[in-house]
Amino acid sequence: LLQLDNKALKLELEAQRSAFLNTLTGIMPDLKSDYPDSYSAWLDYIQEYQFGDHLAELPDANSKEEKYYLTSNQVYNLYFTIKAQEEILTKYQIIAPYAGMITQANIDIGSLVSPGQPIGKIINRYHYELEAGAPLAIANTIRIGQELTFDSNEIDGQWSGKVARINNVIDPD
Repeated sequence: LLQLDNKALKLELEAQRSAFLNTLTGIMPDLKSDYPDSYSAWLDYIQEYQFGDHLAELPDANSKEEKYYLTSNQVYNLYFTIKAQEEILTKYQIIAPYAGMITQANIDIGSLVSPGQPIGKIINRYHYELEAGAPLAIANTIRIGQELTFDSNEIDGQWSGKVARINNVIDPD
């Protein structure tokens, strides 16, 4: 439905991924000599990395010492910073959870959008929800899930539907 300009964030994320890869390649000689059992897992991790892809899960540390070594070299810090940015990047694209239609657009191409600002309205093309009043005489007999047939004073015809929810507030009008 909507995609926000994410070029700057993508480039920043790639720069962080590159710095992370640089950190990993920098510690490889020490891993090879001090933690030879883990070396091949980390080498595979580096070799399988593809620029532009989400970071894969890190190999497990085989000892506390190895874990402390990785921590002191900022491996975990860089990894989780990048994972957080990857998550933020997913927020730059808004996808409807159903096959919907835009019924109202409150922004134009190139508009700035503030957090919490309504950007428009979408509806599901296959399931409509209608807010309808009920006479007080039958209000206490209506139940959620009940199928009803109703009509309108303004439009000819009858429709059927299922009660999805009942408001607990009485409309004063």
